[in-house]
Amino acid sequence: MLDEYMSYLMSVRNLSFNSVRAYREDILMFLQYLEERGINVEEVDLYDIRLYISKLSKNGISSRSINRKISALRGFFKFLRKTGKLAKNPLDSIKSMRTERNLPSFLFEREIDDFFKGF
Repeated sequence: MLDEYMSYLMSVRNLSFNSVRAYREDILMFLQYLEERGINVEEVDLYDIRLYISKLSKNGISSRSINRKISALRGFFKFLRKTGKLAKNPLDSIKSMRTERNLPSFLFEREIDDFFKGF
């Protein structure tokens, strides 16, 4: 199933090699998690997804990285649903985590003047 999805990402979605590789790593990590828990992909439910996200968070994975993993899994399960391998997508009700937003840095007027004096 995973190889079929990777082919789909490259040929139909036209994603870059690096994006496909990152998605593959994210999905493999999730599949390993399922294997450790003795769960088949076809049996995954909302509870399993939430436990996985919780585990990632407890392991110190940033919210941005978790969101990328959620995105990879959302696409994978959507593909499995479209191809008839799953009855429903367990990620339909999962939302991305909030990410920290930083204010843009700025220069003081004197710093701008000093900058332009160099030209």
